[in-house]
Amino acid sequence: MNALFPFQHESVQFLKERKYALLALEQGLGKTIVAIAAAKELREEKMLVVCPSSVKYNWEREIKAWDPSASVYIINGSTWKSVSAKYTIINYDIIHKPGIARHLLKMQFNVLILDEAHYLKNSRAKRTKTVYSQNGLADKAVRVWLMTGTPVLNRPVEIFPMLRRFMPERLGKYADYMAFTRRFCGGYQGKWGWDDRGATHLDELSKYLDGFMLRRLKKDVMKDLPDKTYQKIIFDAPTADVRTLVKREREQYKEETLGTFSTLRQEVGLAKLPMVVEHLENLLEETDKIIIFAHHRKVLEELKRRLKAHNPVLLYGGLTALQKQKTVDDFVTDRNKRVFLGQIDAAGIGIDGLQKVANTVVFAEISWVPGQIKQAIDRCHRIGQENKVLVQFLMMKGGIDEQIYDSVAHKSLVIKKVVDMPGNTRTDKKEEEVEMALEQNIERIATALERLADAAEGVRNTAAETTGTPTPVSAAPKAKAAVKPAAGTMDAKGLLAYANKQILAIKDPAARKETVQAVMAAIKEQIGVANIAQVPADKVEEAKTIVDQVLAQGPTADETALL
Repeated sequence: MNALFPFQHESVQFLKERKYALLALEQGLGKTIVAIAAAKELREEKMLVVCPSSVKYNWEREIKAWDPSASVYIINGSTWKSVSAKYTIINYDIIHKPGIARHLLKMQFNVLILDEAHYLKNSRAKRTKTVYSQNGLADKAVRVWLMTGTPVLNRPVEIFPMLRRFMPERLGKYADYMAFTRRFCGGYQGKWGWDDRGATHLDELSKYLDGFMLRRLKKDVMKDLPDKTYQKIIFDAPTADVRTLVKREREQYKEETLGTFSTLRQEVGLAKLPMVVEHLENLLEETDKIIIFAHHRKVLEELKRRLKAHNPVLLYGGLTALQKQKTVDDFVTDRNKRVFLGQIDAAGIGIDGLQKVANTVVFAEISWVPGQIKQAIDRCHRIGQENKVLVQFLMMKGGIDEQIYDSVAHKSLVIKKVVDMPGNTRTDKKEEEVEMALEQNIERIATALERLADAAEGVRNTAAETTGTPTPVSAAPKAKAAVKPAAGTMDAKGLLAYANKQILAIKDPAARKETVQAVMAAIKEQIGVANIAQVPADKVEEAKTIVDQVLAQGPTADETALL
């Protein structure tokens, strides 16, 4: 059963009592579930949710958790398909497209929910006009709920379009742009035109927000919150090429053979960067500093380039201990350096100090060295941290990261615990026994992903690499050795083909997958390489012995059950 925290109950009541309302809960305090709960309590039957593209599927997931019987339709692309649903979800990027706007503007909604409403801060933008103009979307709804965790008084001009649209009577003479910016933005005629970037008379402006805005910060409600909140953010592939790339990654993973598809994983990591950056930019509007982890250095370097405006620092495996410490010190001491980029295997261990200035951790890639996932989180969640910690996992819909994440949490209750915002109340004893604690589940994800890491690092099976047809054998967990090449004639590529042939002969999927994991783990531990095709020539025979030993042992019952 889902349950709200006291401050969330207060927020629900705030929305229910108003035709127009601004819900300004800080990031991680559950604005989404508050809006869903309020709509459900009002028994509203038609909602339009406008949000950033990166959170469309998060909305769908939360609706299914908090209003399970509700139908949901997500609009993608730039064309319209008429579907009757309780919730229609669309992103800001396409709201103004003629093929979309024309149809939406003919509809009536009980509630228009504008998530991350600061996306409408530019009164000249097409998206803003589509929503706020006369006969725009806001006119097509009985209620309009605006949601953003961004402190709205930092740049008063950015809230002007919202206030002018929803409370012109209260603003009075300040409903005029020039009058508003003179009074609250220190507006003046500069060398390059009218300058409205200032902030003046904020105490006076805040009075206009009374009754319209509900603001709550984490520090205000800390007693209600757990010490860490986990969120899974799923992106939809934006183009056919990216969808094909994700499909290739998924299909290659299913082969469960040795080799490498690290290049393919890196391509997926790079392909989702536009959505990752959009999400991070949004976070940076709501928090001072963030910590970002990824596996591939190329992904991190590209993030550094795209987030240049926030003066990011980058810590990767090639740095010396002194260089790593300087990177951490720069991030901690320089308030202008707002982004810490860390390669998980290098930044996930032995780094201290990040917790002093940041409480938001984002995994742009779920992890290539996932056994350190909890250690990476603990760079932020440790002694010296004075705030609640928000942890987000960013992944592509249908991609390998999502499959691995969900397959480990194989019980639906466990998945729900990881995905949902905090606030679940257990009422059933059996349910409580089945559902592990959140911390335990993250540990389990870390452990299982660690077993999968080498397999994922090493899966690339091609016709050239796998010679011959696997000989069918019993579905027993142990693999029997097949053709053994003559001693002294095998190179790394031959070893790869040899190992693949034995593994493909295992019919049971769980046993086959676990064998892949065990082989790669053993090769990495004893030979020191993450890819069997990279075994040095003088280590091939030793590596072959390791492969034979693993194949002879077979998977353990516990490990197979885990997967």
